[in-house]
Amino acid sequence: MKALVAETEIVVTNTREDNLTEIVERYPTIRRMIPVLLNTFAFRSWKPNDSLLDALDLLRGLYSARPKQLPQRPPTAFLKSTWRKVVGKGPAFDRRAYEVAVIMTLRDNLRSGDIWVEGSRAFRAFGDFLLPPETFVTRRQEG
Repeated sequence: MKALVAETEIVVTNTREDNLTEIVERYPTIRRMIPVLLNTFAFRSWKPNDSLLDALDLLRGLYSARPKQLPQRPPTAFLKSTWRKVVGKGPAFDRRAYEVAVIMTLRDNLRSGDIWVEGSRAFRAFGDFLLPPETFVTRRQEG
């Protein structure tokens, strides 16, 4: 039984990495979307210094008139370990994989509510879904 579980974990892990590599291969499509997405929406986070927002700002700069190369140490604290393996580090850093990883992580954080779009109805701050404190007090008193 332990051997079967270990073998399954290896297959699942490899499948995930293959899927990420496959996603990175679709970079040309994602590359066309990135500047439109970043120049259209303002993203916010409940974390004071969210490294994902720093990465989005970095990409926004890469697609504007600023230098076209990633800095030696771009923000990576938000990346999951599976993405870190695909993106690499140091001189073997893959810009294409990094850009895809940033956008995929943004998607996941929008879904979870950790990141929201300023002014959006669907992807907004969690606090916006709550009743204002005065309304809550009034309704509580009314029963």
